[in-house]
Amino acid sequence: MLNKGDLFYVPSHTLIFGKGKIIKMPKPSYLINLREVDTFYETFFENQKCMVRKSDVYPVKDELL
Repeated sequence: MLNKGDLFYVPSHTLIFGKGKIIKMPKPSYLINLREVDTFYETFFENQKCMVRKSDVYPVKDELL
């Protein structure tokens, strides 16, 4: 489980759900958790709020930064 403000790793080809569209991540990225909604994390991607499935992402450990 991630806290608000935590970074998570999103592998390439992960689906990101935005306003009226579904985006497949073109390359691996690090995103920030804005909040938790059921089985999703809300985040920013391409200057808009999006949702990503919790099961598709990996938490970033402090010692890796």
